[in-house]
Amino acid sequence: MHPAPRKLDQEPLSDEDLVGRAADGDRWARGVLYDRHASALAGTVARTLGHHDTALDLVHDAFLYAFEHLGDLRDPSRFRGWLFQIALSRTRTWLRRQRIRRAIGFVSSIEDSTLEMLSGPDASPEARAELRAIDRALRRLSVDERLAWALRRVEGCSMGEVASHCGWSLSTAKRRYNSADRRMTAILARGGAER
Repeated sequence: MHPAPRKLDQEPLSDEDLVGRAADGDRWARGVLYDRHASALAGTVARTLGHHDTALDLVHDAFLYAFEHLGDLRDPSRFRGWLFQIALSRTRTWLRRQRIRRAIGFVSSIEDSTLEMLSGPDASPEARAELRAIDRALRRLSVDERLAWALRRVEGCSMGEVASHCGWSLSTAKRRYNSADRRMTAILARGGAER
């Protein structure tokens, strides 16, 4: 049996401690892990996808998977990175499916709700147009290039974090980011007209 949740004046439990408790079925510990990481993860996934509601679904699925497989996590102190890998793997799969849906005409572009989240409710028409151009350009990248570029340029992750979040080597992350950055620069310079 686990002790009661900590009082407000005590130091917060580390992810490592919470993972141990959550692996033993402690619902409070799972809730704290969710509260601690869900918002940042949902923001990253939403900005990568351009679909806010889908991002929330993917993050929820990632947490469910993580909680069911806590025993697979070798180093509980690395829970956040492991959770990002799970969520971004699901994001990668979703993006690949969207590419197919888009090719056959089932999907158009960035959702208005996500556009507002990214630009803010008071954004100028020019700022919104620029975000739509970036979305069109991102859709022309491979899924892995899109993830690398979004994590680095939108989320501000270091290359080491990009590699860790995606489960890639550092050299693979750099290669995918550099390729994406060159293509994004070229596409945007042409006004988003690359084929």
